[in-house]
Amino acid sequence: MDKKYYSFALVSILVTSLAITTPVSALDTWFPGEGITKGLMVKYRISYVDLNNGTPFTATLWFKDQNDKGDWVTDVIIEDGSKVLKGEMIFSGFSLVPLGAAESEEIRPYKTAIKETLSWLSGYTNKIQQESLSIGSIWGVIGAIGGGGIQVKVFGSDKVQVPAGQYDAYIIGFHYAVDSMTWVVDNFPLPVKARVFTIYKEHPIPLQFEYELLESAVVEELPEIATTAGKVTPPLTGSTTSGFYVIRLSWEPEEIRPNEIITFDVLIIDTLTSEPAKELWYDFRIVKGGELVKFVSRAFAENGEGSHTFEFSSLGAFRVIVNVLGVGQAFGEKEIDRVEFSLSVIPEFPVNIGIVMMAVIAMMLAITRIYNSCWLSKKLTQH
Repeated sequence: MDKKYYSFALVSILVTSLAITTPVSALDTWFPGEGITKGLMVKYRISYVDLNNGTPFTATLWFKDQNDKGDWVTDVIIEDGSKVLKGEMIFSGFSLVPLGAAESEEIRPYKTAIKETLSWLSGYTNKIQQESLSIGSIWGVIGAIGGGGIQVKVFGSDKVQVPAGQYDAYIIGFHYAVDSMTWVVDNFPLPVKARVFTIYKEHPIPLQFEYELLESAVVEELPEIATTAGKVTPPLTGSTTSGFYVIRLSWEPEEIRPNEIITFDVLIIDTLTSEPAKELWYDFRIVKGGELVKFVSRAFAENGEGSHTFEFSSLGAFRVIVNVLGVGQAFGEKEIDRVEFSLSVIPEFPVNIGIVMMAVIAMMLAITRIYNSCWLSKKLTQH
């Protein structure tokens, strides 16, 4: 991400709310970890600008037990496209922040994303310093270069709908050019939804992170995640390099095979309004290795939508690249923003089907040989 966007990493710019809040009754407070129970499983869809340009992934957390320090030993499953990663993290019993180093290089960037998104409010409230849910209550201050202190406070309360269900929530947020909001639920350990923008004044304002709760349950063991290695299914969603736009790519038929015409649909969403972008120009490309195999120059998306067809002539991995050129009359020949998607063209008959067919053929041949052997033996006996 361009360095001109100021990320509000809590470690470096947080001015704690300790000096500007007063103790309140535990009946109207919240802190990360409130209401957590052994066996709680939560699943989130998360988009974080510093991970894969904001392309969403899902994180399943199962708080299976507490260690002797009171921290939560947590099984974690990350699903990112066709990639599934499994590991273990320790979450602080004090603030529900993931602690220590990730056990693998692969899972480390996802741990950082979880810390900077699901756990961002832990910089303002914790088990010892619980914060009030009273409307207008100030939790703390974010420092911004040239902008003074930005108050993080309780905006209000509202019903919020997420895939996991409907909740009576309190909105914790701050305003800097636009409203950034996080929805917390009393007696639930993590926020159920968030939409937070970078500290930046010029529109459109890039999205810093976004997430929502998909599932929540208390379980005795973490369910197995079904995997389909190498298979990518539509739609795919990714944020452009600046975070100004979210691009959704879908296609039909769902399984991409050689010598079949595939229709790609592009939807470009303005992250500020969450609505389709208006009068936007873009390039659409399909690349295999370093070879450009499809190029649509200066496509016009009047209402943020575009459609393109292509017939793949070979198997293997491909990349679909959408380059944003500009809006209205303000566009040029060079990209100002982009996002990439990875696709795979599979054989006309998938490998597993081929294996089954070969096994059936082999069995038929074996039966035929046995039959012929028996028939010949019978004939010789008769003579």
